[in-house]
Amino acid sequence: DTLHAGTSGGSLRLAVSVTDDGIEFRTSAGPLGTGCVEGGPGITVPKVPAGSAVGAAYDLDGARRCAQKLKARAAEETSVVITATPGTRYADVIAVDDALRTDGNVDLFPDVTFGMPR
Repeated sequence: DTLHAGTSGGSLRLAVSVTDDGIEFRTSAGPLGTGCVEGGPGITVPKVPAGSAVGAAYDLDGARRCAQKLKARAAEETSVVITATPGTRYADVIAVDDALRTDGNVDLFPDVTFGMPR
């Protein structure tokens, strides 16, 4: 899998959107598809079955793994812009925020800005 740090300026410009279907990642090089693959199809981190009547849940471990891959390729980057589609629960946005900030040992993208979805 190939992930680039971004354009010639080197800025990753990581943007993450929490949607009804899962978590979408986008960098300055474009969207990341399922499995955190640059230019691949699908939602970067689809929801997973929750195993209860709640329905599907956000895959926070999958989001963290994708953030770790990006951080490994752009170690100097610390920023992410997080957006959410209307109706997304606040608790889900904060859970994604927490997953992107740190993996428990290393800071990933601790400088979080919340944006408006386009």
